[in-house]
Amino acid sequence: TALELARKLQETTGLFADAYSAADLQHGPLAMAGPGVPVLAIRADGPGGVATDEAIAAVTARGSQPWVIDSGSGSGPRRLAVRQALPEALTPLLYIVPGYLLVDGVARARGVSPDLPLGLTKVTRTR
Repeated sequence: TALELARKLQETTGLFADAYSAADLQHGPLAMAGPGVPVLAIRADGPGGVATDEAIAAVTARGSQPWVIDSGSGSGPRRLAVRQALPEALTPLLYIVPGYLLVDGVARARGVSPDLPLGLTKVTRTR
């Protein structure tokens, strides 16, 4: 989910975005977190959610104010809650929706049409 949203943010808005697992974040990328650095966390209920909570706490401690897509089970003001509990393995099917809405909103706020991203076409010719 995070990889797909990072890719969509890049191609639709022209902004740099990257995706890390909660574990990978601890091995270097955490150093980039700080005031003014946007962070979007995808937090599924289940064992992965515990690791994500730790990552959210770590970037918050460094001054980032993360947005979190979750089932609404967490707390905090910057949540994009999907009020539907699913098994962790199925959450990508549901959690991608608020992510796409976020991408759409960011593109429009930047004056970019999400349907006509600069330099891209809807059909990619492969050889």
